[in-house]
Amino acid sequence: MGNIEFGIPVLLKRLTEELNHRQCRCFYFSIPNGKGIDGDEELYRALNINAERVNIISNDFIEFSEYLNYSSSELEDMIKSNVGSSANKEISLNQAKEYLERINRADAEYGIDMFIVWGIRIRERTIYRYARKHDIPIFIFEHGYFRPFTLTVDSKGINYENSLPRTRQFYKNIDFDQHRFNEFIESPELAWKDEEITKEFRLICDATAQKEEKTNKKRIINRIKHMVKHKSVKQALMKRAIIFKAHVRKLRAQRKMDYYNDITKKMIESGERFIFVPFQLETDTQTMLFSPNIKTMLDLVRVLSESLNSYNTEYKDNLKIIFKTHPMYKLKEPNLDLFSILRVCSQNNNLAITSSIATNELIAKSECVITINSTVGIEALSANKKVITLGNAFYNIEGIAHHVNNMKDLVKDLNTVLNSTFEKDLVQRFLYYIRFNYFSEIYYLNPDQDSVKRLVDRILNGNKGE
Repeated sequence: MGNIEFGIPVLLKRLTEELNHRQCRCFYFSIPNGKGIDGDEELYRALNINAERVNIISNDFIEFSEYLNYSSSELEDMIKSNVGSSANKEISLNQAKEYLERINRADAEYGIDMFIVWGIRIRERTIYRYARKHDIPIFIFEHGYFRPFTLTVDSKGINYENSLPRTRQFYKNIDFDQHRFNEFIESPELAWKDEEITKEFRLICDATAQKEEKTNKKRIINRIKHMVKHKSVKQALMKRAIIFKAHVRKLRAQRKMDYYNDITKKMIESGERFIFVPFQLETDTQTMLFSPNIKTMLDLVRVLSESLNSYNTEYKDNLKIIFKTHPMYKLKEPNLDLFSILRVCSQNNNLAITSSIATNELIAKSECVITINSTVGIEALSANKKVITLGNAFYNIEGIAHHVNNMKDLVKDLNTVLNSTFEKDLVQRFLYYIRFNYFSEIYYLNPDQDSVKRLVDRILNGNKGE
């Protein structure tokens, strides 16, 4: 098994228990200087996860040869979520080469029959490429779009790369149960939260917390060794300086956000017509890999500010836009240039921004939703709202979402969408299919045993069918 995101070790524990019960030997490909159970082997042991740890990175020197089986484009595909500069590219390529070598050695020793990974970061993408090269089945996990009780399980890819059909005709012809749709489209049908296993996990974490300082020291030493090995000390220091500078700017911007929250709330209460635009994490693969035209939220605000002005002038309208910050930006996006974003908003009376108004309220009261390729697009479709996408999304399907291929066409496309008819029957059939046929139903943070059994059934049956 490859990575299961460090915030979801309970799912890993339950999944490996069930696989062991079915006579499947499990391995966890770990990175010793990584986060969570990757870097904290003591916590991993305390959780009694039924998978043997196999480190796929080490300070020991080994010669690389497995990478020679891959083309330059395949190698670059492995690191595409991890590259920000030419120097970083070289470091990432070396990481991928080491991953490949150690995965190959583990495969030769143990005989790997299947891989399971979470997401498509460099480790997971390298495992994916190895699996494809050696004809080994692989399943990629990711958060489902009906959260928190659905999980993506796909052997092809996730998000825009997933295996879902992309034609309206396919969804028009599916079997559709209106009662089931009405009852369970936004609530679980069978899955339930197992709070007991979560409590057990928290107790174990608390018990190991006293040893955290010692673990952190080991992790820091490993990271320093890793940086020295890959000649990345200078880059790490520069990165820290950038993060600190961004943090200072963010503190200044946050003082202004309270003001904008009040202004935006009053604007909605006044009945102003608006388009809702949710922010996405710039460091998320959805933005990094599947948004060819817009890479930052500042770019998004600038493009839409200009387009909105042009739309209002050309069509004699007084439409507004409300942006909303991503709920995790403070934790996961220290470099978000919120200060500059607020400056752009302050220069256009038709723009507003909020961090506090509920997303479902913004969707419900909007004329339509514009998104790059966010899960909010699916939430909007579930609320019978028209959706415009600016990036590559798996729901870029005629009659379901309107995709803007060229930003120069945004003004015209916006007018087209606002004056179009929402195809409710087609959208509901699409949502029905992804909810009940594509996503696996499971509370991945609090997985009950029966849901885990169904998940393993799907994985093993899918493996037999390939």
